[in-house]
Amino acid sequence: DLSIEGRWTWFINGVVTFKPDGTFEQENGTRGTWKLVDVQRRKYKISWEAGWVDDLYLSADGKKLEGSNQIFFPVSAVRVSP
Repeated sequence: DLSIEGRWTWFINGVVTFKPDGTFEQENGTRGTWKLVDVQRRKYKISWEAGWVDDLYLSADGKKLEGSNQIFFPVSAVRVSP
């Protein structure tokens, strides 16, 4: 499954919820959009309303997101168990 829909514990604390419509929201109200940009590599582009852009890769088991933002700072998240 390539979907990142659902809840993720973000590397800087808090939970981010990715919705089926391509939007997401962090617990603090920060929002943005997401899209799958490379199926083969399970790569997602996460665009925050504040201007940050994260390029993240979904692990083979679907439980982790890892990558970096536009200034190459490491970004990661762990899926919250349902």
